[in-house]
Amino acid sequence: MPSIQYTETALADLEKLPPRLAAQIMRKIDRLQAGLHGDIKRLTNYDYDYRLRAGDFRILFDVTGHKIIVQRIRNRKEAYD
Repeated sequence: MPSIQYTETALADLEKLPPRLAAQIMRKIDRLQAGLHGDIKRLTNYDYDYRLRAGDFRILFDVTGHKIIVQRIRNRKEAYD
């Protein structure tokens, strides 16, 4: 079962969100431990390997061995800038 790690940037992104929305996003991220299921796409020509869709937000993450490293949590309008 992979472990989930957050970068400082991802934690800062979470802190900016309303508590209810942040909790909803955290639940989506926690489900990644059971496997890469959900609305996930592999990104090409981008800094991060994958994105997980959570409503209007995108969770950008990398997978390294047995680690899922959450890099950013951004609104879809700003996620790919």
